[in-house]
Formats: sequence, structure tokens, C-alpha cells
Amino acid sequence: MVNVSQILLIHFRKFNPDFSITDLKALFRGYKYVEETIKLLPVKPDPV
Repeated sequence: MVNVSQILLIHFRKFNPDFSITDLKALFRGYKYVEETIKLLPVKPDPV
């Protein structure tokens, strides 16, 4: 897991040099919450 997070950090730090592990965790937690919220909707929205 450490190797994967380091690769992801390298990718995101190209755009934001201050990106940290905490930011990475928050990003993926946000994705999870959005997915779970979409599952609760009666009609799924169109993809963007």
C-alpha cells in the first residue's frame, strides 16, 4: 500500500507540490461518499 500511495503522491504533486498523504486520504474518502450517495438516489444521474 505504501508503494501505491507514493506513486499517487508523485502524480498529484505535479499539480500541487504541497499534496500530502492526508490529502490523498481525504480525496478517496470523498470519492467513496459520492459513490454511496449516488447509490441512494432513486434515479441515477447522467455521467458527466
